[in-house]
Amino acid sequence: LMTFIQNSPAGIWYCIVLMALGIWMLAEGGGFLVTGGLGLAKQLNIKTVVVGLTIIAFSTSAPELAFNVFAASGGHGEITIGNIFGSNIANLALVLGIGALVHNDVRKKKGELSGTPIKTEFIKREGKWLLFSTLGISVITAIILFWGNEPDTFLNFNASLGILLFLFFLLFFWHVVILHRKKTRTNTQETETDNQGDCSLSKAIFLLLGGFALLVLGGKSAEIGAVAGARILGISEMFIGVTIVAIATSLPEVVTTIIAAKRDEAELIWGNIVGSNIFNVLFVLPITLVVAHFVGIGYIAIGTDENESLIYMGFMMFITVTTWAMMKRKSDITNFEGRLLIGLYAAFLIGV
Repeated sequence: LMTFIQNSPAGIWYCIVLMALGIWMLAEGGGFLVTGGLGLAKQLNIKTVVVGLTIIAFSTSAPELAFNVFAASGGHGEITIGNIFGSNIANLALVLGIGALVHNDVRKKKGELSGTPIKTEFIKREGKWLLFSTLGISVITAIILFWGNEPDTFLNFNASLGILLFLFFLLFFWHVVILHRKKTRTNTQETETDNQGDCSLSKAIFLLLGGFALLVLGGKSAEIGAVAGARILGISEMFIGVTIVAIATSLPEVVTTIIAAKRDEAELIWGNIVGSNIFNVLFVLPITLVVAHFVGIGYIAIGTDENESLIYMGFMMFITVTTWAMMKRKSDITNFEGRLLIGLYAAFLIGV
């Protein structure tokens, strides 16, 4: 399909149609995920933040996973690393910035003059997972760039590194599900009396599955249109991964965050964004590396231009630390901070 679009005289128009169709499916899928996730949380007495960190974070990371698996299988490893770096940047700068502006507007209309307080436990636990996973993969990338990234060395993005990262993902998943369970039980009675029956268990599961399917299809459609269009215009793969593909695969987070913000679900916003970034590093990347190994690629080369990779990695670290500093204020992102994040992302795109 990609080859057909690139060779067709009307290729750019096919790209536009695929992008539009993909965005529509992403929007519908995001709505299904939020409704189904909140319904599941109420029916099973699960905290909203846990749903955001697990079910919805995984679902909104599905386009990144689907794209990376297909790209790694086709031998386009460089674009997969760019996709992960770019998606994490977009989630924290673009998605969180938009979510903050929408959520603050909703609270203002309700007469609330201050943002929703961020729980200290979330900052200490999930916030540190976000910070350390980002800094960890950045340090690993720097080591590979300077001392590896060659066929005759072990210091590469290979299956061994993928397995190590996946072990950390299992630890994170255990941390989210097990450590939150005790606090969930203490709030069981309150949860059961809160709008019980708004969404049955079967309906919630159906919405989650339907939303997941729409996200995968929509993400893939948007990605094909974006990548084919970029190649028609003659843009490099690393740049495609960090910018166009990253934005396309972050659309589920954008849609889900806006819907959650309009429903005044701050915990779902934070859980979705933080969880998605952790999933990208500790789940999507390991699966990509293992797939690359089994299709005979061996390892994924980061790219021939070290400075380009360091710029992307450095900005990912910068935006993560900036967001971490905002989280430590223990309140929602203000309108000023939201505009600042979006402005930083716009400056990043213009700069690269």
